[in-house]
This record gives sequence, structure tokens and C-alpha cells, in this order.
Amino acid sequence: MYSKREHIFQVGLLTLLFVYLLLRAWYVVPMHDEIASSYHYFETGRIFERGMVFDANNHFLNSFWGRFCYLVGWDDFFMYRLGNVLAFPLYFLGIRKLLEGISSSFFRNLVLVALVSIPFILEYFAYARGYGMAMAFFTWQVYYLYQWTQNTGTRNAMLLACFSYLTLLANLIFTGSFMLTLLWAFLIFFLKKESFSKVEKRKLVLTLGVLMLSVAPLFAYTFFLKEIGALYYGSLDGLWKVTGSTLSLYVLFYDGEILKYLLEILLLAGVIYFLARLNKDRLHTFVQDRMNLFAYFLFGNLAIILLMALILGVNYPEDRAGMYLVPLFLLVLTYFLDRVVWGKWLLLIYLFFPLSLCWKMSLQTSVFSPDMRMHRPFYEQVRGKMRSGESLALYPTMHLVWNYLERERTQAVVPNGIRSFIPIYDQIVMRTELVPANYASLGYEKIASDPVSGQEAFRRVKALNWKEEERFRVKKQDSQKDTLTLLKIPVEDSWREKHLRIEVEGKVSSQEEVERLTFVLSTTGKEGKRMQWTYTELRWNHRRGQRTFDLNAVYVFPERLSKERELHLYLLNRYGLQVKLTDGTIKLKTHYGT
Repeated sequence: MYSKREHIFQVGLLTLLFVYLLLRAWYVVPMHDEIASSYHYFETGRIFERGMVFDANNHFLNSFWGRFCYLVGWDDFFMYRLGNVLAFPLYFLGIRKLLEGISSSFFRNLVLVALVSIPFILEYFAYARGYGMAMAFFTWQVYYLYQWTQNTGTRNAMLLACFSYLTLLANLIFTGSFMLTLLWAFLIFFLKKESFSKVEKRKLVLTLGVLMLSVAPLFAYTFFLKEIGALYYGSLDGLWKVTGSTLSLYVLFYDGEILKYLLEILLLAGVIYFLARLNKDRLHTFVQDRMNLFAYFLFGNLAIILLMALILGVNYPEDRAGMYLVPLFLLVLTYFLDRVVWGKWLLLIYLFFPLSLCWKMSLQTSVFSPDMRMHRPFYEQVRGKMRSGESLALYPTMHLVWNYLERERTQAVVPNGIRSFIPIYDQIVMRTELVPANYASLGYEKIASDPVSGQEAFRRVKALNWKEEERFRVKKQDSQKDTLTLLKIPVEDSWREKHLRIEVEGKVSSQEEVERLTFVLSTTGKEGKRMQWTYTELRWNHRRGQRTFDLNAVYVFPERLSKERELHLYLLNRYGLQVKLTDGTIKLKTHYGT
């Protein structure tokens, strides 16, 4: 199928891209989601068991790989990322297999180059996330479904089941594709049932039984995440706005209305075309065509996404959660143009992808959310300006990156989280596009900026004059209780319509290594309704094996107190550790703000 010259070209291309991914895995600083995976799953080992953090960020294969690296002493993000880097050759070869039906070797290799060089997708093969692994396994899932359509042997069925399971284990965004795979496989079995012997039928039933037993916990976990609201990524604002627009922006770097209408026309025309083909061809003939299989996955996934959103209220997938739609769309378009007279020359527009890779190639930043990482020089500039007892506020997706960098310090600065520029903190780090033009009139000066990550840092020129309202000594405690209260008091009327600043000092220790010990600050209103709430895991700022923590932090609630009735500060001890709390003081201060 492939000539010697093609093999040499493809090996060279694979080598170049693989080396690029290795370099990105080494040089690019960790992003927020990677650190979250590390904190929640790699370091704790609670991946699919009691006490785990229930979150869609738990991509199981990636979590198992990260945990393995952590246990053998490879506590390093290069090693955490290596699992996805090693999955890239599998993805490359899978795409190569899916393109075997293209008649021209030139255009076959052109499309191969395009599909493996989309910067947005390629970068995920150098992150400690589950997307790279899942995309690699998914290509082989589709390939072996096609192979089983051609040859319903036991080997193809077992390989199909294996890759289907691995895809889902790597990332649950492929749940719809798994259901589509089962439906197609049942259809093929129905169409060819007369050709199966009794032994083959038993083997198929056994393969299906093992597969369904294997994926049952994954489906249960997915529905549980939906019930507890953990499938929060994306929204119900519409398929184009949430899925189409974000994918277009990161893949084509454009998401204008013209593109929206063009894609809608192409997809509608595609639905009409394939329904017409299905009506014209015998079903036996229709299912034998690669292009029809790719179209089935593309339009089938879109239908599932729409139905899940409209009926079950599941969010439309945003950007990376829908990235698999991109290669499916391009595969369908490729096979269609390959069959149109002179149509294959339109495939030259695919040169956009390798050219965009040359344009976006970087060992510092990324196509998707560069603001979700913090470079060390910027961090050092901000940290160098901090003084003892000052408050720091960051945009939420910068939190864990800051905590990770703080692990090298004996006395960590615990940040507050804000989504807009609120001028009540001593220092603020914010995404550039969220910085108000009048920050100077609000009393701040710029102290650092990182144009690569799109972050800027500001320091208050003159400190606010906070009024101390109360000072408390924290009662010494030595307990295994799940909640250790540091302070629980009513909110005074004189504090209302003011910002509340809480300065905490103390020491917390445990005889065991701490996995999760959470310091929580909350206010409640009428009937115990939570009003304002913030927390930090004490372990986030410290390396492995830490058993003693300095509880030194300055918190400022971003909203003025209004209907709050009670203030509660406590340690949440989820795993029942023997925790000792000593030498604690809490100061409460108020200010009207600016």
C-alpha cells in the first residue's frame, strides 16, 4: 500500500514530531489541569476508590500512569507526560491506517501530515492528561471496527473490544463513540449472522460480556458525575457557541459567523448525501465503505451530543472535550473529495495545518489557554514583592500553579481566588484581558507582566487601613474528628457592608503523611445557607511526606458582608487522621473597600 519512499517520509515525519513532543514535555511548564491531576490522583493514589476526588479531570489511564511514576520516584512532570508522548506514534500509525483507502499517494501523505500536525490536538500528546492516549486508542477503535466489518473474525472482534475499552478508560468523552461502536457491531453481526459458527458466536458473546463488565463501572461513574454536577465543563448555550466556535477558534484560529454558516451548510449537505447513499445502496454495501463509517461516527456523535443536551441537560462539549470531532470531520471530507473529479486538489487547503504548526510551534506556551500556566521568572517577580502578612489574589486557574511553585519555599503564601479585578488585596495577579484600564486610579501599580501567558501582576501603592475587630486564640486540639473547628462566631451588625479580612497563624501536625487536610472558611446566612466560601488543601504547598504545616494565611472575602449570620473556620479531616492543632491565632479586620 505504501511505497518505500513513503515509508521513509513517514518515519522522518514521525521522528520530527515525536522529538518536538519530547521537548515540549520537558520544557513547557505544567498547566493548572495537569497539577490538579497530580494533586488529586498521582500523589494520593485514590483513582477509583473510596475517598477519591469525583471530577471529570480523572482520566483513568493517565491517573494510573501518573501514580506509577509517583510510586517509583519519577515525581516529575516530564515523566507524568511521557505516557501521552509514547501514545503519539500509536496515533500516527492509526491515522495512517485510516487513510489507506485514499487512491493517490501524494494526497494520502498530505492528509496524514495535516491530521497529525494540528497544533491544538498535537499539544495534548505532551500533557499529563488523558486526551492524547484516548485519541490514539480511538483511531484504532475505528480501524478495527472497519476491519471487523470486512472480516468478522474473532481476532478483529477482540482487538476492537480492547481498543474500545482503552479509549473509554483513557477519557470518558468517548462514551458516545463507544455506544456507536456497539450499535455498528450489532448491525454487522445481524447482517452476517448466517456466516458465524456456533463456536464463533460463543467467542463473540464472551468478548462482549467481558467488555460490558469492564465498562460498566466507567458508565456508572459517568452518570454519577452527571448527578453531582461534576460534568461542569462546557454549557448548554448551544452547539455552535460551545462546541463549534471553540473548536474553530483553536483549530482554525477563527470563529466568525461566516464559518458557522459554512460548517452548517457542509454538515447539512453531508447528512442529505449519506442518507441518499444509504437509500440507494444495499445496507450490506453501505457498511463496507470507510467513508460511511467515518460519517457514521461524526454525525452519530453530533446527534448524541444534541440529544444528551436537550433531553438530559448534559453540557455541550467545549474545545478539548470535543476534539475528536475534528479528525472525524476531516476524514469524511477527505474521502468525499477523493471521489470527486478534481476534488482532491481542494485537499491542498490542508496545508494550513502544518503551516499553522510552524507558526504556533513553541516550547513555552500553547494554543489552548496559555494563561493556565505561570512561568518562573514572572512568579519570582511577584513573589519577591510579597511581604509577611499581605494578601494575594489570583485568577482561579492560576491557583494550583502558584501552589506548585510554592512547594520549594518553607513559608508558603496562600492565594485568594477572584475572577475579576477587586481592589481590596495587597497584590493581584490577573489575566491581561480582565485588567481594568483604570487600575492606577484604583490605587495599584503594575509590578510584572508575562505576555506569553497573558498575565499581569499589580501591587497596591498604599495599603488599605483595615480596622481590627476581633482577635482570638485558637483552642489546642488533638483529634481524629472529621471537622476541627478553629472559630465559629456570629457576624456582627457593625461588620455588614464591609469586606472581611481574616489573618490566620498556627501550626498543624499529623503522625501520618497528609493526603487531604482542608482549611475552610465560610459564611452562612438564614437557615444555614452558604454565602461565601473558600478553602485550601494544606498539602498543595508542600512536597511528599509533609506532616507539619504552618497555617499562616491572609484571606479576604471578595464580597462585602450583607446577609451573613455566621462565620466558620475549620479543618476538614476527610480521612480521619490524628491531627494536632497548636499555637493558633485569628485576627478579624474590616474595611469598606474602594
